[in-house]
Order: sequence, then structure tokens, then C-alpha cells
Amino acid sequence: MGQLVTVLSVRYLLDIMLPLYWLLGVIAVEAVVNLVAHSFERRGKGSGTTSTALMMLFDLMVLTTLLGLTGGPYNPFNFLYLVHIALAVVVLPPRWTWTLVAASLISSAALFVVHRPLHMAGDHGHAMDLHLAGMWAAFGVAAFFITLFVGRVTRELRLRRLQL
Repeated sequence: MGQLVTVLSVRYLLDIMLPLYWLLGVIAVEAVVNLVAHSFERRGKGSGTTSTALMMLFDLMVLTTLLGLTGGPYNPFNFLYLVHIALAVVVLPPRWTWTLVAASLISSAALFVVHRPLHMAGDHGHAMDLHLAGMWAAFGVAAFFITLFVGRVTRELRLRRLQL
């Protein structure tokens, strides 16, 4: 939902031309995959470490695709790679965490080679102001999700310890 709101806000509130059909298609595929994964988890299938790691890698691929379609390395939401890494440190064993770190670095580097530039109206100063505001928003989103997810996992681990 957050990705959908962000894409539509950037397109219609900031008047930045985006490849809406591609972005909406990626978000739709992500939603379907997440619904299927949630269904498997509710039935007791796919709730192990490998499933979690693979879903996190899938989310990383989606993030990379969205960033690639919206400016690549120039997109200030590159900060969101850190959310995946912070969450991996908490919920995954070191082997999978380092795999996610490597995938994040490779994905981020790939954005320098393959990305769709953004076309913004206005002068260069206006574009830089939007970029800086985007960096601030991305930092806030990353901080929010790291706090939310790491806090939730920490609480669940604390409850599990108490139950034991």
C-alpha cells in the first residue's frame, strides 16, 4: 500500500513523469506473491528460515525494480535497502544475512548501469530541492520500518523467552 501511495503521490502531487503501468504492474505482482506467501504461512507451509529469506530476497528484487524504473541511483529511496539488512540481522542466521547484504550491494550497483532516468519539469535547483526532500522522506520511511519491524521481532522474541 505504501508503494502505491508513494508512486501515485510522486506522479500526481509532485508532477513527476513515471512509467505508471510498469510500476503498478510490479506492485500488483508483489501483492499477489505476498498474498500467496501469507496463505502458505497460515497453512503451516513456508514459515521457515529459508522461506523468510527467499521472501526478503524477492522484496529486494521488487525494490530494485521499482528504483530502476524511477531514477535508479538518483532515487533517494535507495535508503530502503538498509531496512532489509536491518531486518535480516534480527530474523535470519548470518549466512542468509550476508547473502542479503551481498544481494543489496549488487542490486544497488546494478542501478548505476541499468535504470530509467526521471524527467522532471523545472530548473536544476528545483530538482535538487525535490531530491533532498525525497532523501529526508526516505530516511523517515527507513527509520519507521526498521523501528516497526525490529521492534515487533524483538517483542515476539521476548514473549517466546517468557513462555519458555
